[in-house]
Amino acid sequence: MRTKQQFLLLVLGFSVSLFSAPASAVIQWTLNTGLTCSGGANFGNSCQKTTDGVQVNARAYSTTLNTANTALETAYLGVYGGSGGGLGVTNRDGAVATSNCGTGKDCGEGTIANTTPPEHALDTNGRTDSILFTFSSLIKLTALSIGYPGSNSSGIDSDLTILAYTSADVPNLNGDTYQGASGLTTQGWKLVGQYSNVADAPNNTVTVNSAGLYSQYWLVAGYTPSFGGPGNWSIGDDYAKILTLSGGKTTNVSEPNTLLLIGVGAIAGIWGRRRRQVAR
Repeated sequence: MRTKQQFLLLVLGFSVSLFSAPASAVIQWTLNTGLTCSGGANFGNSCQKTTDGVQVNARAYSTTLNTANTALETAYLGVYGGSGGGLGVTNRDGAVATSNCGTGKDCGEGTIANTTPPEHALDTNGRTDSILFTFSSLIKLTALSIGYPGSNSSGIDSDLTILAYTSADVPNLNGDTYQGASGLTTQGWKLVGQYSNVADAPNNTVTVNSAGLYSQYWLVAGYTPSFGGPGNWSIGDDYAKILTLSGGKTTNVSEPNTLLLIGVGAIAGIWGRRRRQVAR
């Protein structure tokens, strides 16, 4: 016959098995179609999409706030359809001309009215672009895919940097830099990983976030060495349109499981009382 201690350990183990590792169904947000955008064709616009009850809001940023091209401010978020589509960025310093385009301009970046490939994508040519993804729930990001470029080629790379916001407040990227005293890692951001040659990965998709972090705020940027990384990665030639994000949402213990746990606790209490009565 089991002892009281053995029985209680059995009950405890069963209870822990119900509460451990909250259930997390994988959700994929496809970002080349079905988005609702606000702000029009202007810098600082944003686009939203809800999938499986979880909304993601996307807003573009780039390093155009100061003459050193290191401080972030809002940019234009472009939505491009088709298999080579996704979310791209056009920054405030953009010019259509590829040379002699004026002091302080990002030659070849293009403009909102006249986007220019390849810099109509999220890129690091001249300025370092990024997209802030804000979710309506805590999300464990697990994968990311790009629609552009289809593969790396001469002068076209696809390295990305991903960060997650770990502070309790709402992040404000305006004026922040990727490094230094106002660097993102001093403002509540944590490096998730650096991912090389995404365009050459199977299905242009990489698995991310090996640490299993959960956050409402995720920043995807063109590769920047501000956070370290291999010294042999090229700089300033990364381009990507973000096509899909995949991740899991934590869920609370379901009502049936809660009732079951209450029942198990009641049985344990009754069993303990009966054992004490028999022992008298």
